[in-house]
Amino acid sequence: MALGSVEGTMRVQIDIAASKAYGARDIESGFNFNLSKTHQLVAASCDALFHVDGSLADAANTEIDLQTVVGPDGVAINLTKIMALFIANTTVAGATKGKLIVGGAGANAWEGIFGAAGDKLLVQPNTSICFPFPEGLTVDGTHKMLKLEHDGTGTEALTYEVAVVGEMT
Repeated sequence: MALGSVEGTMRVQIDIAASKAYGARDIESGFNFNLSKTHQLVAASCDALFHVDGSLADAANTEIDLQTVVGPDGVAINLTKIMALFIANTTVAGATKGKLIVGGAGANAWEGIFGAAGDKLLVQPNTSICFPFPEGLTVDGTHKMLKLEHDGTGTEALTYEVAVVGEMT
């Protein structure tokens, strides 16, 4: 059964303003960047929703097998495509908090957003990333493991959330 509607909106706004007094005159400078992008995924092909949250001790890791996850209704999901991926390091920022490393699974790494199996993303504390894939990215028996790792620079555990919208067999 397809999900009723899948839509994601990403908004980024950056405002920078500066002024400097030079003798009798002031010089002002400013920059504004505003981007809003909405992706409409093909709802007919999105029939799987997976969400997990957890914590990782300093320097610990875990791997998610994208072909053996369990959906919110308790039914096993065998993903064949990922249509959207959301990852958050929900740890409150601080000097003793670590960064979340995503990717770099040893065997059968899911390379979807990465260039190669060993590539990784670094997610800072209190930060989230979201990737919509309107065409979907393949998940199969040799490309299915998503690794999450505490970077080991803090002394405390970090917390994370992962949500996936996809297509299953």
